[in-house]
Amino acid sequence: MLACSLLLAGAAAAAGCTRDEDCSLNGVCNVATGACACDRPWTGPSCGVLAFKPWSGRPAYGSATNASGTFSTWGGVPVEKDGKFHLYVARIPGTLEDWATKSVIDHAVADTVEGPYEFESVVLPAFAHNPQIVHQKYKNGTEKYVLFHIGHGGIHVADAPSGPFTDATPKGWSCNNPAPWWAAAEETWYIVCPQGILTAKDVSGPWSKYADYPTHPPSSAVLEDPYLYQDQRGNWHAVFHAYDTSVFDHCGSSPISGHSFSRDLKTWSTLPTYVQPYDGTVRRADGTDVVLSTLERPKFVFDGEGRFTHLFNGATNVAECNHLKPCVDCKSLDHTMTLARALDV
Repeated sequence: MLACSLLLAGAAAAAGCTRDEDCSLNGVCNVATGACACDRPWTGPSCGVLAFKPWSGRPAYGSATNASGTFSTWGGVPVEKDGKFHLYVARIPGTLEDWATKSVIDHAVADTVEGPYEFESVVLPAFAHNPQIVHQKYKNGTEKYVLFHIGHGGIHVADAPSGPFTDATPKGWSCNNPAPWWAAAEETWYIVCPQGILTAKDVSGPWSKYADYPTHPPSSAVLEDPYLYQDQRGNWHAVFHAYDTSVFDHCGSSPISGHSFSRDLKTWSTLPTYVQPYDGTVRRADGTDVVLSTLERPKFVFDGEGRFTHLFNGATNVAECNHLKPCVDCKSLDHTMTLARALDV
């Protein structure tokens, strides 16, 4: 729960801050008072917890229950063009158990960032998964829509969000669950791959290694699915999905997320105590809470000023597995959905 995360954040910052890293690089440390002034939507004594607006209870894409679902969806992120939001999202017929062979990438459209999104087309057939679309803008006015994913090469490019997308995968490309970021000011790509952080001037390469993989927060949980971004101060952040296969109960407060931060993409820091940016307890618009046993594939939506406004996740509405499986694996018991939540900025 959020209260639990804030308590942990308080313990991490009990001695007071002495530098901005004690504020997770999500704010500024007042050395005189030992207090962090956090950048919204980050909150807590160490600026390590995200604040959300209440969730509507409605999936952005897909169905939340087995009774109404004929397919599962598992995360993605939209881009905006001419007042419409274009979501690129993983869809699997049936449940998530068949994701490794049956996942496709859909293009869906909505009038608002939170949806609901309506199916438009299949961008990539099976097998294609974990899409992340990036609206690449150059200083000369040129723009592209670059779709990173796993399966079918790994990189496709289009001139418009509606496509058509063409394969731009470099020869020998290998990047499982890619986490790309286009640094527009320097017109350079950075991407987190299992082998480290890679960089290139053009998406078709050549790519070279820039730095090692970001440091993980101190936790017994496994961290995966990084999302890389650069904030308005120029600092770098990686937000991860986290899971612990030894946890079968109290899924609402089980490990679900993690955060690392850096000034230069090479030297990464974490808070000394594990603080989750968010957990599995979600507040709805009616004031009640719902437990989602796992929230994976974190991806943020940014506004025109470079502030992130929404978080997208692949999610399951199953709260617990009745000791049949650990919390992270409850997702295979029902149809899954893509969840969009507004951040309290």
